Amino acid sequence: MTQTITMYHYQDQRVYTLVEDNSKTVNLPMNDRIIKLYKGADAYLSYRLKNQDRKPLSLAGANITMFLRKSGAITQAPVMSRPLTIINNYDATAEVLIQEVDIRDLEPGLYHMTLHHEDVNGIKRTMYSDFNQRAAVTVEILDDQVPSFAESTTLDVFTDIASNGVFYSAVSPGDAQSFDKKGLHTFAVYASNFTGKVYAEGTLDLAGNNTSKWWEAKLAVNNNYIQLTNFSGVEAYNFSGNVMWTRFRYEPDPSNSGTIDKILYRS
Repeated sequence: MTQTITMYHYQDQRVYTLVEDNSKTVNLPMNDRIIKLYKGADAYLSYRLKNQDRKPLSLAGANITMFLRKSGAITQAPVMSRPLTIINNYDATAEVLIQEVDIRDLEPGLYHMTLHHEDVNGIKRTMYSDFNQRAAVTVEILDDQVPSFAESTTLDVFTDIASNGVFYSAVSPGDAQSFDKKGLHTFAVYASNFTGKVYAEGTLDLAGNNTSKWWEAKLAVNNNYIQLTNFSGVEAYNFSGNVMWTRFRYEPDPSNSGTIDKILYRS
């Protein structure tokens, strides 16, 4: 017996309401479903725009912009903004195209989507998305359609901060900033005839800098460092830990005549 699987394609429209005065009659929408965007595919987001009487909103001379922000992020700066394209002025329907390339580099997870309305007089208002007068609709970006890999961070500048022969890389965001619960960190050391020790450090401080409380990751069975001797080439390592920031340091032996060329890091 042949098994048949039915797949559906449908257009999910979201209702947003603009409240322009202090009238006691305000009819707000009842949105409650999460919008799902899949990496590797384009998506049209459709909207029905209403006034507070639940009638189609007049769009004459108006500019409406969609903003997307990462939920729970340290900074609330939008990761994306797009102007809405008006489809039908009479029904006040609009849409915005989210292309695959727009979300390719965004972390999978939850985001907040808001619409901002600007009228002919330049007055800007936030449109409401549900009955509780919330402005944001939850958007989930999923990475299970076409899996993608984040680019590694290249660290190729090392500074002797205390002028004591110990060299530090720049500070890189850790996995705690992207809400990754796995806590796996991978890095590759590129060296030329290097002899010395290489360390990986992490911190939970909100601001990762030279005054933060850094701790050393365990990189070997009995040591918190990697010992290299006249090493040339590339060697990969990993460690576990949920950290806000990561950095690397190396301590060359007195007999060292080589260099650490760069470190590639991914959390």
